[in-house]
Amino acid sequence: EMPTSTQEIEEEASSVLVFPNPTRDVLQINSEYPIRSVSLFNISGKESAKWTIQNQKSVILEVNHMPAGIYMMEMETDNGTLAKKIVIE
Repeated sequence: EMPTSTQEIEEEASSVLVFPNPTRDVLQINSEYPIRSVSLFNISGKESAKWTIQNQKSVILEVNHMPAGIYMMEMETDNGTLAKKIVIE
């Protein structure tokens, strides 16, 4: 289901905290809604990493094995999918 307004997108984005960003070692995600999975896609759109989460609202993902660069994080929650830009240094 696509958001119908900018406000919906902002509300969805504010329900998720991703930090530190940029990061080197770990990515911590705190979500208002249970997280099902997190994927990282590189700049060419190729999936670089995927984590399946057992409906937790807070997770710490190790990203120290990932090459430095800009990634698009796609997070699937019980409330839908959220995309966020992540920088790994």
